Amino acid sequence: MKRVLFLLVAVFTLLTTQTSVAQFDSHRLTFGVVSTQLFSQDQDHKMSDIKNPLGMGAVLGYQFDKAGAVGLTVQYADGTLEQGGGKEKDVRTSLSMFVYPLSLQTIRPYFSAGMVYTRRTTSFDSGLDQSKDLWHARFGVGAEYSLFRMVTMTVDLGAYNDGMRFVAGGGTLGFRFTAM
Repeated sequence: MKRVLFLLVAVFTLLTTQTSVAQFDSHRLTFGVVSTQLFSQDQDHKMSDIKNPLGMGAVLGYQFDKAGAVGLTVQYADGTLEQGGGKEKDVRTSLSMFVYPLSLQTIRPYFSAGMVYTRRTTSFDSGLDQSKDLWHARFGVGAEYSLFRMVTMTVDLGAYNDGMRFVAGGGTLGFRFTAM
């Protein structure tokens, strides 16, 4: 089901890109939906043990000028463990700053950096439950593409660091709506 939702978002994006109108005003409040896929890089310090860690969530952002913004994202992922024997549920919250070095007519590339908190709850088949609190830094690059006057699509690639090593990478696809 999660893969189907991710594919539907991607197909919708491809079908609507021809009708875009650039609208990147400053001082705007945005909200939207995101879908994220994680890829573990460090097998000993994983962010998630889910077999296919695809998360869905919501984002709230505020662009304070044409070159900078802040965003709060909350995501949820659940699934069977990669090694089997149970299920895992992850709630991930991140607070990030975004810097837009340039703005083209319909696309705006950006750099981002922020902090990520993950509450990871594992329920093993044996009946044992285990919870972990994880903190990571996230560094990313991405681009916003204006689909309509008040709708943008965001594509983002990021790397997660636990303070000692890079533990995961991830890709995000999202849609944001301008509230004001």
